[in-house]
Amino acid sequence: MTRDGDRNGAAPAGMHDSELMARACTVVSRSHTNVADSPDDWTQSVASDLCDLIDGRVGVMAMIAQWDDLELRWDTVSLGLAGAYPEGAVRSVQEQARAGWPDDDFSRTVGHAGPVPRTACGGRDRLLGDALWRGCALAKFRSSIGLHDFARAIVPFDDPSGVRVMVLQVDGVTPVWRASTQVVSTLGCILQPAMEAFVARFVEPRRVRGRLLEGLSPMQRRIAPMLAEGLTEADIAERVHRSAHTVHDHTRSIYRTLGVNSRRELRDLWLGR
Repeated sequence: MTRDGDRNGAAPAGMHDSELMARACTVVSRSHTNVADSPDDWTQSVASDLCDLIDGRVGVMAMIAQWDDLELRWDTVSLGLAGAYPEGAVRSVQEQARAGWPDDDFSRTVGHAGPVPRTACGGRDRLLGDALWRGCALAKFRSSIGLHDFARAIVPFDDPSGVRVMVLQVDGVTPVWRASTQVVSTLGCILQPAMEAFVARFVEPRRVRGRLLEGLSPMQRRIAPMLAEGLTEADIAERVHRSAHTVHDHTRSIYRTLGVNSRRELRDLWLGR
C-alpha cells in the first residue's frame, strides 16, 4: 500500500499522462451524465469506468458511506465493484461493507476512521511506513483473501441525513502490482468531480424535495411523491384511504402551492431539474 512505485500499476502501455488525464476526464463526464436510477447503479458504473483506466490485474471499488454517530462507524450506502477481484475477496468486501467501514488499524493510522476522514491517496509514503504496513492486521487480512497493494481516496460531503464520504479504491490482486503515481493521480483527478456529480444526481434533489414538502399539509406530503412518481389519482386514493375526489382537490392545492401546472412540471421540480 505504501510505495508510490511505477511498476505494474501504470496506465496501458504507451499511454502518456496527458492521455490518461483525458480518459479520466471522460470518466468524470460520464459520472455527470449517468442516468442511473439508484446510488448502487451509479457507483457500479463509476467503478467499471475507472477500472478501464487501470492496467494490470486489479479490482476497483466505488463506495458511498455514511457516519453512524451511535455505532461510531461508516455504514455503506452504495457499493460498486469492478475488475479482477477474487471471488472470496468480493464476498469479504461485501461482508465488511454490510458490517460498517472502515474498521482496521490502517484506517485508524492514516485518518480514514472517524467522522471527519481525510484522503491518504496522495501521501501514502508520508503517512505510513513500509514496516508498519507489512505488520498491520489489514495487510495480513488482505493477503489472505488475495488482495495486496492498493490506493484509496476519500472525500467527505454533506447530505440531508448526515455526513457522508465517497471512496474510490484500486486493489492489486497480485503481489507484484504496485499503485503507481499515475494511479494515484488518476484517483485524485476523478474523486472531487465524481463526488460533485453524485451530489447533483442524488443529494440535491433530496434537498429540493425537503424544501418543497415544507409548505404542504401532512396529507399533501404523502400525495406529492406519488404524483411525481406517476401514480393516478385513483391509485393514490386507494393508498391513502381517501376518495378520488379528495385526492384531486389535494392535487390542485399542491400544484398551486408549488407553482406548477402539470404532472411533468411537478416531476421535474421534484427531481431538481
